Amino acid sequence: MKEKKALEFALRCWPEDDDDESQPHNLKWDSVIARGILMISEDEDEQSIRKAVVSSLRNKFPILSANDFDFV
Repeated sequence: MKEKKALEFALRCWPEDDDDESQPHNLKWDSVIARGILMISEDEDEQSIRKAVVSSLRNKFPILSANDFDFV
């Protein structure tokens, strides 16, 4: 049996004018629109983690898809 670990995530709404890639993305808690904790196994890949995030947020954001967010 593979060991599972907790992965905490936060979904933040980036302003449209925040396209400057040279600046670091600072997490400000007032801009977080959702957050959660997933239990993932060691062999999970990025796509399965994306699907788990989408699944956990489906009730709050029904049109969210696995490619609508970035990991930073």
